[in-house]
Amino acid sequence: MSKAAPQKTNDTPPEVMLLQLGTGCWVSQALYVAARLGLADLLKDGPAGVEELARATGTQPAPLFRLMRVLASVSVFAEESERRYRLTPRGRQDFIAANGGMEHLHTRAGKR
Repeated sequence: MSKAAPQKTNDTPPEVMLLQLGTGCWVSQALYVAARLGLADLLKDGPAGVEELARATGTQPAPLFRLMRVLASVSVFAEESERRYRLTPRGRQDFIAANGGMEHLHTRAGKR
């Protein structure tokens, strides 16, 4: 009889894991909005400022800035400098439709 492979332990503290589980819906909605606005496509060629992204998407800069910060916290975007963001490898893989991204999943899952 062969031995089972050792189980990898999760080093995440329980209170952090509960917080992540409890706020997962916020991240899901943020991914939905980013997909609907096409933010990854706007950033695929390089970083852009929040004001520029707001003009391109027809949104207000302040709420868009908050959205970008949420998605930077989960490594979809990265803040290059104050209020200027770039697409991360994770965001590129996840969103860019030409790369076979999962944008369609986010837009379907986020609809209410």
